[in-house]
Amino acid sequence: MSEKEFEDLVSEENLPSIYSDDDLIRSIVELIPIVGPIIDGVIARIGTKYKEKRMHMFLILFYKSLKIIENRLDEKEFNEKLKWTETEEFHDMFNSAIDSTIKTRSREKIIMNVMILTNIISVKNNGEFRPEEYIYSLESLSPLEVKVIYIFYNCYKKDNNLDNEENDLQKSNRINAKEKVMEELHIDEQDLIFLLTRIEKSGFLKEITATMFDYEGGAFTINESLNRMMNYISKHPFSDL
Repeated sequence: MSEKEFEDLVSEENLPSIYSDDDLIRSIVELIPIVGPIIDGVIARIGTKYKEKRMHMFLILFYKSLKIIENRLDEKEFNEKLKWTETEEFHDMFNSAIDSTIKTRSREKIIMNVMILTNIISVKNNGEFRPEEYIYSLESLSPLEVKVIYIFYNCYKKDNNLDNEENDLQKSNRINAKEKVMEELHIDEQDLIFLLTRIEKSGFLKEITATMFDYEGGAFTINESLNRMMNYISKHPFSDL
């Protein structure tokens, strides 16, 4: 099946009804390499136009990811790496990514789900990356919270200050990631503190503790878990686009 044929297939306005009524289309989906049987079951039970739209986006990105990865690897290496898709781990992760996708309107989360999942085939990982935990942690975040961690990460990533004497609180005050979030997302400080406290439970941000007499709390910074996840995502072919 060509990429154009696949896009035409999953871009129908009411995919589930067309899918269930047409045995030929169903047979084609079952022939999609690797995840055909799983997609077969998921599409048949989606049920709303919003979930259909999200699933459509996920499938297109997942398919394009695999095609790009396939083109970057020789056939033997690609086929060897695809053996991972036969594991119980892949089945659990794929279903978690699907559930996360159809429950969210966050475009960023859907893209990240695809990148994390397909990176397992192409990215060398000696234990420094935890893709399964990334999928599960992202699933717990709201669309707004995903935007918050993106802004926080970008603020720190773009920081070129090399002052090693600076502590976390001083760096946080200089970078002003909280202020940038409030400005870009139009939320007040109390609502942001509420969001940051929730995000901290996911492991991607942490509140700064300090003994300075004038520090009353409420400052947050990124942590190594977020750095590693974003480093892992940056290795995906989509990051070149």
